[in-house]
Amino acid sequence: MADTGIWKIDNNVPVRLVKSNITLEKDFEDWISADPSLLQDGLTIVGRQLRVPGGIIDLLALDIQGRWVVIELKRSQLRRDVLIQSIDYASSIAAMDDAELRDLLFPKLTDYGNASELKQRIEQQLELENSEGREITILIGGAGIDDGLERIIGYMERFDFPITTVSFQLFEGTEGLLLSRDIASEVDVESPVALAKGKRV
Repeated sequence: MADTGIWKIDNNVPVRLVKSNITLEKDFEDWISADPSLLQDGLTIVGRQLRVPGGIIDLLALDIQGRWVVIELKRSQLRRDVLIQSIDYASSIAAMDDAELRDLLFPKLTDYGNASELKQRIEQQLELENSEGREITILIGGAGIDDGLERIIGYMERFDFPITTVSFQLFEGTEGLLLSRDIASEVDVESPVALAKGKRV
């Protein structure tokens, strides 16, 4: 029977990696909160487990392009329902006035870094929106992507729908865990930091 494991070379010695499962969604959130670049470079987390009219947002961030990023994470394969869920969360953030957003985010900013600096960043963002409107993008991450969701996202790309998907695989080796990610993101041609489709390990 063929060996279906993944191998890596470590100091010229082959090491077998065994595919693992991300055991808890909370663990996944912990990792992303500690290092948002696992999802996308330049993200600043400003909220976690936020209760909004559409439900509970896993994570809310700001990106380097000055957009709010609604982040929904699943420990299993991403399916079509996660897209509707995320759109509902994004619409909830879009419908909030500035005071509601401050009340939602400010009480727990110390959990994500220097509260004073984060407040200043949020205030700058809100001030910018007074003239340009609130721009929100969606980022969903999980252990693979269902064919149906991939087809829907492919169709929505025609309308410049702002969504990024990140597919993770977790492997166990003798020295710990290895996380592989496959990023398929919406491309903003006007932005020098736009990401093209590709795999990063």
